[in-house]
Amino acid sequence: PIRDKPIVARSSALQFGGLSGHSEWAYGRMRYDQASGQYHLGSYQNAEDQRRKRCAPLAEFFKRTGVQSVADIKDLTANPFVYEGKKVAVRATFVEMISRNEAIFGRESFIGPVDNFVATGVPTTRFGGAKKLVLVGRVNGKGKHTMPSGQSVLIAELAFVDAYDQEIDDEDIEPAFKDSQR
Repeated sequence: PIRDKPIVARSSALQFGGLSGHSEWAYGRMRYDQASGQYHLGSYQNAEDQRRKRCAPLAEFFKRTGVQSVADIKDLTANPFVYEGKKVAVRATFVEMISRNEAIFGRESFIGPVDNFVATGVPTTRFGGAKKLVLVGRVNGKGKHTMPSGQSVLIAELAFVDAYDQEIDDEDIEPAFKDSQR
């Protein structure tokens, strides 16, 4: 008889048939075959197929928009010059329009949006209220912009390319980017 039990395991830490030594995470069900006394990970491929299927629309979006890199918002705002001239994808929240074609984006925190940057060339009708999305833009470095408070600041700046505003888990962004490079 075979018993199934749910698992989440790092395959390098366990011995499963042909998966030993790999450093990928395995999600699925592990089967124990009492006759042979061995454990088998039967649905690892199914989990990978499900992830690819789930990430396919975002991967296609990355391919269509020509994304060259995925940037963490903290890294982008701290030093945008690392990405200067590149088309990057960044997980951000639309905060507000600050002029006819400029918008502030940031990262949500318990104190409100932080790690803000400005996207230029944003269509006036593209965004309404605050929404979490994946923004694609060409990084210009830093630019001087007048904030809603009237204060003029030097802030990370991207030229808007497009935004993916469908539901997506943060941990699916990097795998979708890798899939788009194939």
